[in-house]
Amino acid sequence: MSTQSGHYLALFDGASPAPYTIEILGTFSKVGDQLQAIASETLVYETIEPSAIDVGTIQFKMRPISLCWQKHGTFFIPTGLVPRLNRELQNRAVAASIVDRRYFDPRWFKVSESDAKTVEGVASGFADAIRLPTESVIEVLRGRRRWKLIAAVCSFFRCAKVFVITARKADAAEGADCISEFGSQAKAVHGTAWRDTTRVVVGTHRAFANCYQEDWHAIILEDAAESYRYEILEQLSVCYRHRVFAFANPGETARTKANLMRFEHLAGPVIYPPLAAKNLPPILHAASYRAPQRIISQNRRTRTEEIYRFEDRNLAIARMADAVARRDPESLLEYGLDFGPSLGVAGQMIKIWVESRAHGEILKRMLPSAWMIRSISDAYQEIDDIDTELSPRDIVTSTAIAHQGRIAADFIIVASGSLPLSLLRISRFSATRTTIIDLLDESNDILAAECRQRFEGYRQAGFELANLSRLTALDAWSTQDTEDTQGARIRNSNSSYSRRKRSRRNRQSASTNQRRPNNV
Repeated sequence: MSTQSGHYLALFDGASPAPYTIEILGTFSKVGDQLQAIASETLVYETIEPSAIDVGTIQFKMRPISLCWQKHGTFFIPTGLVPRLNRELQNRAVAASIVDRRYFDPRWFKVSESDAKTVEGVASGFADAIRLPTESVIEVLRGRRRWKLIAAVCSFFRCAKVFVITARKADAAEGADCISEFGSQAKAVHGTAWRDTTRVVVGTHRAFANCYQEDWHAIILEDAAESYRYEILEQLSVCYRHRVFAFANPGETARTKANLMRFEHLAGPVIYPPLAAKNLPPILHAASYRAPQRIISQNRRTRTEEIYRFEDRNLAIARMADAVARRDPESLLEYGLDFGPSLGVAGQMIKIWVESRAHGEILKRMLPSAWMIRSISDAYQEIDDIDTELSPRDIVTSTAIAHQGRIAADFIIVASGSLPLSLLRISRFSATRTTIIDLLDESNDILAAECRQRFEGYRQAGFELANLSRLTALDAWSTQDTEDTQGARIRNSNSSYSRRKRSRRNRQSASTNQRRPNNV
């Protein structure tokens, strides 16, 4: 047994984690004592089975199937069901921490932009879908189309060793040919007497059972339903550093709750194709806050610094973010935000959008300790955590999102005070419809004019404006700004004319005095 295997088994057989902690080890995860009751209620489904056979009739009964178990006093669940349990904990307002003990060497999953563009050409949005999750189900019909997506995964992670598991030898041969055509050399294997001579190997369940499974960085299940029947999780139990991609037929996972939980049990949630809600534009809410009138600099750079040091504004942002995180709709009414019951469902992943890390540091001091700052200066593994479900409270900089090109969030609070251009360019937000909150800045004419431009930019980008009644002030600002601008031009023109006239009169007077003889 390797040192890494020994380390994994030591974690697996160790003591239970902290009471409110989920500890991800590999295929399975430990659950703390205080979360076990919720896990037992959540991770269960019912199945129908015959109970008795009378004369000419068969009677059936519903039998609950639990996906949790205990071993040596430790409570375990499949890692693929951690996102489902995490959502349930958040809906119940239970604060839990998730500790991932797995190790994914970034060299294995390094992606070049050329590979990403190639994969995007095969299926729109597929590159973004497979970039981040460690376990995932992909829905696509069996056949050539499915093999093209499998080949795209192999090409996308060009440095990772991949084993593609199939149900039959004929499928392995077909898959190896298709993957090789796509540019990744693949070899079809079966039985027990084989050696892996290529980076990508396509083989049957039996072939995978007879290999050194820790050699593989990614496992692809060509037929998720068949792999579930084959109890593939028992074979994967010694692997703790791999990623799993399972392919299923469209709709196969959603027919019943039992089907969906079986697939999640195997490889996590469905990530592709994206839900229809992802195609909906973000919905924008305007928030107002009380602040005294203030003088602000005309210089753009100085004004940006003054905005992120504006205490009343920062306090409003922090209180709104905390209220959304606590699912407290009454506190949000103070800022003109009325989300109603939807706040308790969608308030899972919350991001505060800032222009600079310095602004993020100011806001972090006003927020609970769970909030983290993500910026381009952080390590790349931290930037990659921006989109994960396990990082629900983030203060993110625009440069970090521009680097990512995407953001997963149910709520985004724009704190920058300027039009977030990188936000407008994002095509992928989250599985649910993203809600964006921006502030109506009324404490200064310059800020009000910029606010009007921001909301016009949102409107042109296709965002849906929710509380339109609060945006009527924008039209008033527009009219007032036009009148003020015209008046200022007239006043400036008159002032310039008066100054020129006085200067000409003074020059004439000086010239007359010079010609006049001195009195003696």
